Order: sequence, then structure tokens, then C-alpha cells
Amino acid sequence: PKGADRKQKTDREKMEKKTTQEKEKYQPSYETTILTECSPWPDVPYQMNNAPSPSYNSSPNSFNLGDGNSSPTHQVELLPPSNDHLLPSASIQDAQQWLHRNRFSPFCRLFSSFSGA
Repeated sequence: PKGADRKQKTDREKMEKKTTQEKEKYQPSYETTILTECSPWPDVPYQMNNAPSPSYNSSPNSFNLGDGNSSPTHQVELLPPSNDHLLPSASIQDAQQWLHRNRFSPFCRLFSSFSGA
């Protein structure tokens, strides 16, 4: 094996050596990605307010994605479709709660000034 294949193999071997308790710390990976169709954004008129808009920060951000290249060791569990949509009119608190509910907690600080506009 070369390059990425070799790395994938060594990562898989590392995960196989870990205990079940250690493996639970990682999000499982799957052979396929199941995509679901989304409905289009609703046409909601934007309400302009006098609150200052968040400033743009041009400094690069880095995110640690961890070691998530292991193969699944269990059957893929399909979750029922959720009607939990984040609308452009959502408040900052709504956005934070949505991020937590949908397992995007690491991005809460990044979206701490979210406005749907």
C-alpha cells in the first residue's frame, strides 16, 4: 500500500488495538455517507435592526479532527429524519442550541455571533 492507503491501514490497526472504552471517545466512521434531501430555505423577510453586525476575522482557524479513519465495527444505525432546522431568523442562542443538539459543539465559539443575515 502507498500513501493514503498505508495511513488508513495503520490508523485502522491503531484503533483495533484500543480498548472498547477508548474507542467510544471517537465518532464512528462508515463505508458510505447517507444523504437526505433538504427542503429549500423558506422565503422569510429579514428584519433589520440597529445591532452592529459581527466583524470579519481574517486570521486562519485550525480545527483538530482527531483520528477518525477507523472502519465501523458495528451495524450502521439510521436515525429518523429531524425537522430541526436552523432558520435565518434564528437568535444566537437558537444557533448555539442547534449546534449542541446536532453534535457541532466544537463550533459554538466560531458561531457565537451568528446572525442569519
